[in-house]
Amino acid sequence: MKIFLTGVTGYLGRTIAHHLLAEGYQVAGSSRRAVTIPGVDVALAALGEPVEPGIFNDCDVVIHAAHDFEPGSTNKNIEGTLAMRDAAAKAGVARQIFLTSYSARPDAESEYGRTKYNIERFFSDSASVSLRLGLVIGNGGLFARQRSILLRTPVVPLIGSGDFPVAVVAISHLVAATEVIVRTPASGFRNLFYDARPTMKEFVQAIKKHAGQMALLLPIGTRFAVAAVKAARSVGLPIPVDPGQIHSLQLNKDSHWRSDLPDLLGEREEEFQLGYALDQLKAVARFRS
Repeated sequence: MKIFLTGVTGYLGRTIAHHLLAEGYQVAGSSRRAVTIPGVDVALAALGEPVEPGIFNDCDVVIHAAHDFEPGSTNKNIEGTLAMRDAAAKAGVARQIFLTSYSARPDAESEYGRTKYNIERFFSDSASVSLRLGLVIGNGGLFARQRSILLRTPVVPLIGSGDFPVAVVAISHLVAATEVIVRTPASGFRNLFYDARPTMKEFVQAIKKHAGQMALLLPIGTRFAVAAVKAARSVGLPIPVDPGQIHSLQLNKDSHWRSDLPDLLGEREEEFQLGYALDQLKAVARFRS
């Protein structure tokens, strides 16, 4: 079976590609810049640019992992993803998988959540699957950036009482579940996050503890947090969140989605905890050292 990943050089795309290669699949992908990934045929193709249909020839499944995180890229992401989807369908690809987000919802205030939600509806046919991902705990991507910031400061601002739930999933569980979905004829949504959702306070405390640091938390009101982020961004400070993401934390309280991981990886259900995901980071670090 041949799998094609758009955005194969991104953290998620590359990690999924390595896992699929290890499982014996043929893997190809696209990137907006010329790169070399051993074992992967990488084609130049960027969101927002014309798509050469031939890049999908002989592919059985396309996994849409490409996303432009530059602010204001909503239309590029929507139109670019749909162009990839249409080109893959024209080339005869049997199944397509879209990586969406726990934050994708009609009332999302973050640009990322709104964009993912607007794309989801175009993957509602019987040959498509949308994977609703929690925050991916791994050594790259958004979590790695957040962790780096948390470990650089002794005092961590905590919005409100910090009781907002955070949906998380270890990168190892994500790639394993994705491989199961690749070889299983199914459509619709699959929720890839743990049902045991830590609060934001527990999330910060766990990250600090695993790094051997104390968590000195400074509770601040939501309105003040939004105002502070807006002020910091207005003067060009590199703040890792936007006001929409802060409001998204509040929306998480109302989520009734249940995880599909127990059905996909039932033999590993005892691992579905934030602590396990963080321990995996240490295991990788020891292996690399």
